[in-house]
Amino acid sequence: MRWDKPGADGTALAHDLTNCRALAHERAARAGNIGLPPAASDPRFGSPSGPTQVEQRLQEQQAVEACMREKGYTLVPAEK
Repeated sequence: MRWDKPGADGTALAHDLTNCRALAHERAARAGNIGLPPAASDPRFGSPSGPTQVEQRLQEQQAVEACMREKGYTLVPAEK
């Protein structure tokens, strides 16, 4: 699958996708444990709070998709 928007060229797509990814990463970092040192998940200090890394990645991907759709993009099958 790839993102498509009528009238958008590759440069516009790359710019919008980069911005959406940065925004999603920033939101995920505020919501979770991204960027914390490894000791933060050390069992001696108890279970880490917040979403797991897999959950964070999923939420981040969903945020990127929502951002791109807000900008008028749709996912279409990639050409082979």
